[in-house]
Amino acid sequence: MGARLCLCMGARLCAPTCSKLFLRLKYYFIPLSPIDYSINILKLNRLVRRYLIVFLVIVASGCSKKKKTGQLEADIIEYKVEYLHEKAGSVPTRILPDQMTVIFSYPYALNNIEGFFGQFSLSYLANLRKRKVTTVLKLFDKKYYYEGEQGEIPCGIDPMEGMTLTPGNDAKTIAGYRCHEYILARPGKESIALYSTSELHIKSPNITTPYRNHNDVLLQFYTRLSVMDMLLVADSCRTGTVKEDIFMVPDGYHEISRVKMEKILDELFK
Repeated sequence: MGARLCLCMGARLCAPTCSKLFLRLKYYFIPLSPIDYSINILKLNRLVRRYLIVFLVIVASGCSKKKKTGQLEADIIEYKVEYLHEKAGSVPTRILPDQMTVIFSYPYALNNIEGFFGQFSLSYLANLRKRKVTTVLKLFDKKYYYEGEQGEIPCGIDPMEGMTLTPGNDAKTIAGYRCHEYILARPGKESIALYSTSELHIKSPNITTPYRNHNDVLLQFYTRLSVMDMLLVADSCRTGTVKEDIFMVPDGYHEISRVKMEKILDELFK
């Protein structure tokens, strides 16, 4: 019984510890006289108890740490929002939000833009493993969400059908990271320079944008949200801890269809 318990524990320990334990066990099983045998069985039981205690302490401390904190390590990027036109529909862009926060903690990602003293908030919650994005909208006392299908672009984002990204010749530093130029070309539109970096090691960093197949992290890029043409440029990139529940739909939000969500977004600017 004791030998089986030790070997089972050894499978969970690191290889060097397991090897040492095996050598010591091998010594204890050498046939000896009855007196010596009893002494070695006593030593074996002590060894079993010692490794069992260490194992239980490690498991207990690991479980309690996750339960207590509810925190995740994350990469956090703050973007400055530059509007390319003076108005979005009938709304002056000078009164619109000028900051966007993007948070990555695999397998999750979050884009958030908010304004009007907290009365407006639009978030994209992404599950990178499932390749699904949920759109979450707060507008005064109205709270809605739409859970996207696998591979579906987020609500309100222009997919820019027919666009191409071609490597350019320029390079520059943005938020402390070396970035390389890519030229965005769209049918019937002027080309725009985008910049991305390979120095940030983030999986599927662009899943909430039209550039989901681009592997590097975009630190300067163009997007169109509803009727808003925006250029986003990273202000800062840092690591930190965030609450795990920020990647979940909050309580009190009502599920609606994609059509209704995009209709609400479009009507904001009429």
